[in-house]
Amino acid sequence: MENKKIIAVIDLGTCNLKCAIFSFGRDGLPQLIGFSKKKTKGIHNSIIVNLNDAIDSIRSCLTDVEKKSQISLNKINVLIDPTEIITTRLTKFKKIGGSKIEKNDVSFLLKEAKKQVELNNSRLSNIHIFNYKYVVDNKFLKDLPSNIYVDQFSQENVFLSVPKNILKNISKVLHSCDIEIDKFIS
Repeated sequence: MENKKIIAVIDLGTCNLKCAIFSFGRDGLPQLIGFSKKKTKGIHNSIIVNLNDAIDSIRSCLTDVEKKSQISLNKINVLIDPTEIITTRLTKFKKIGGSKIEKNDVSFLLKEAKKQVELNNSRLSNIHIFNYKYVVDNKFLKDLPSNIYVDQFSQENVFLSVPKNILKNISKVLHSCDIEIDKFIS
């Protein structure tokens, strides 16, 4: 497996756990090198309902995919779809005063929006942030504006958030299986 990047994904489904391992060679195309599907126990709608059963289910699925692929995993991406996903849309404005929009203007608005969402509900954790739309001098733009002169700039972001306890329980289960979470994906 020299010069290949390995990516592992586990889907915490309601009825079945599915785990896949992909390799990416020099061409950048994914190749499936291992797959496992097991009955879910201790997990319902991506929520841990019984810690010990969830550990056993996930460990069984991981062991099976590692054996099939002959790869020992230490990191995994976790696909979740809990019913408690919260979607927040937030628009932030910045007066530019006839200057160019720079990348740091976009970063500033995103950081401010993220901070406001986190302060609004500290029991939630953001798992995805999307730039939704841009407005420059009262004109909607499809693409991210950069290096253009404007008076006012606004950016609308969409945040997908999940209660922190859901993520803590999933993390506890996977850490008990000796695997680190690379990221959560919804």
